[in-house]
Order: sequence, then structure tokens, then C-alpha cells
Amino acid sequence: MTAKFKASADGTKVTIGTAAEDALEIDAAANVINALAPYIFQQEGVAVLEFVTVGNQRAIKFANGALVCFGFSSMSVTWTSGATISFGSFGGMSSFAVPFVGTAPTVIPWCNNTDVSGQSSFVSSATVGLAGITGGYVSSSGTISGSSTNVISYVALGRWKA
Repeated sequence: MTAKFKASADGTKVTIGTAAEDALEIDAAANVINALAPYIFQQEGVAVLEFVTVGNQRAIKFANGALVCFGFSSMSVTWTSGATISFGSFGGMSSFAVPFVGTAPTVIPWCNNTDVSGQSSFVSSATVGLAGITGGYVSSSGTISGSSTNVISYVALGRWKA
């Protein structure tokens, strides 16, 4: 199966689903998670224990120890220009709403404002710890110098208990 993640331009809504259809919507502005038709939240099976909100960071704790965190932070990016591509580094983001345990989580980061100085940009790498994303790099398809403010969003999957 192929998974798909989509973010709204302002980063307040994320949909998760299969290649064929969306199944789940995370609405950070309204602080809700919705199952999209024809999907429903399962009544039996793994229970959702808690929804956690800390600033722009959200988390869902499941009874089996699974943890899903998502959120965004405005980051100052310092750009280094190359001939055809630029790299920008950013410092630590806000901590996850709930820290992970054991192995660092799987994280999917992205830039909400993909147009920086008229150039497309994307997160090319991120350094991930149990408590949050500690830094990383943004890449751009053109020559950019100086600094910019980029909104970096993420979804992180891991465990809150062993």
C-alpha cells in the first residue's frame, strides 16, 4: 500500500490516506481529527487514550503505546547559495507535544511556504530526537541568499510507552 500526506498551503490542515483516497484529516486550527467518509474511528480495537495540545504541537496517545505527533513551527532559515541549488539550515523546532521513548520516531517534515524568493523549497533533511526535531536543512531549486522565515510542519510516528 502507498501512503499519502497532503498539507494545506497555510499548514493548518493535513490529510492522510492511501494513493486512492484520503482517510483522516488533522485540523490544527480547530484542534480536531476527523475520519473522512467512508472511514470511521474504530470502536473496538486500539483505543485513543488522550489528545494533547501544546501550542502549535499536537499528539494522539493510543492504548497500545503508539504515538502520533504533528504540528508546525516558524523557523528562521539561513541560506547558503550554490550554482543551481541553495541549502538553508534551521535550528531546533518546538518540542513534540509528548516525547517519544525507545527509538526516535519516523518523521515526515515539509515546508508550508514552498515559494521562497520565487524559488520552490522543501525540507531535505531533519535531525530527529525523542523530544523533537533539533534542526535540519531546507533546499531550494534556485539561488537564495540571506535568511527567510519558513514554516516547517511535520507528522511523527513512534511510541509513548515501551
